Amino acid sequence: MRWGTAMPHLHLKPEARRRLYALPPKHREAVFEMLDELGASGRLGKPLANDLDGAYRLARGPFRLVVQPAGVAVVVLRIQHRDEVYQPR
Repeated sequence: MRWGTAMPHLHLKPEARRRLYALPPKHREAVFEMLDELGASGRLGKPLANDLDGAYRLARGPFRLVVQPAGVAVVVLRIQHRDEVYQPR
């Protein structure tokens, strides 16, 4: 799904922000690149279902971003390794 013509405002949930800064530098840089691309392109990625219905996935290497549109913003709900990100909370 594409966000639209305007660049979305990005908001990181506190847990996502903590996980971002806890990543090793190599992976942190990849996540920053994904966030930059999201902000520039507005592409939300693959739609998710079940507990994450209404959210979208962006992937790079072993890490996933789970994002959700919210008005004029995109909220980053999760930043986690692919083995953990889809587990129910």
